[in-house]
Order: sequence, then C-alpha cells, then structure tokens
Amino acid sequence: MKRLLRYRVLYIIISVFCALNALVFVMMGVVKAVHAYITFSKEFFSETPHEPAMLLLQSLDNFLMALVLLIFAFGIYRIFVDMRLEEDMPAWLREVKTLRDLKLMLWEAILVIMLIFSISYMNSHRLELGWHFLILPGIILMVALSYFLMKRAEK
Repeated sequence: MKRLLRYRVLYIIISVFCALNALVFVMMGVVKAVHAYITFSKEFFSETPHEPAMLLLQSLDNFLMALVLLIFAFGIYRIFVDMRLEEDMPAWLREVKTLRDLKLMLWEAILVIMLIFSISYMNSHRLELGWHFLILPGIILMVALSYFLMKRAEK
C-alpha cells in the first residue's frame, strides 16, 4: 500500500479529470433535457411524443454516467490521497474504504446505466426488434448475477 501512495499526484490528476468529465456529462444531460422540453412543447398536440421521451432517457443516461464518474473520482481521491475527509464526504462515500468497496459501488451504478441504456436503445429501435436485441439484456443479467455472487461471497 505504501508503494501505491507514492503516486499521489497521479491519483489527484485522475480524480480531477474524472470530475471534469462528470461535469461535461452533466452539461450534455442538461442540453438534452432542455432540447426534450422544447421538442415536447412544440409537439404537445402531435401524435408522435416519441422524440422528447428518447431525449429525456438519453439525458438520464448522461446524468447517471456523470454520477459514476463522480463516484470514481471521489473514491480514488478518498482511498489513495486523503482518507481523513470523513466529515467532508457524503454519507454513501464514507463506506468506501478499499478498492473492493469502490468497485462494488461502481458496479451497482453501471448496472443501472446499462438498464437505462438498453431501455432507450430498444425503444428507439422498436420497429426493428429481433432476437439480436436479447444480447444486451443477457449481458445485464450476467453482470447482475456476477455482482450478486460477489456480494454473497463477501458475507
């Protein structure tokens, strides 16, 4: 562990850029949400409310990705740079003490992102659904099962 702590500057750089990337994803999510609201107000009496819903799902996907990047940035900073930030960190991050804890927290967030992405993807391609669209839910199932088994082995 002492050897890993020698690279403190590298971990600070990783944390800062992950936080900046999260900020970019938040801005992208806001732009898509505003575009969805504008489209919805134009098509309120239209028979095709499909596009605003898709834009809102994509916006949600961007916000969730920003959340994953923030979790990663705070987790890396907390584990490798400064463990003493107990009172400054959110309650959910105080539980992250090891890389394993960080990995499990990221795993949960990524599962939610994959679920939202698959719903929006299948909804946007609903006219051309085929058996190959079962691949993504199958991957989600395998990741969720492996997460479940890893949490169970932890106990």
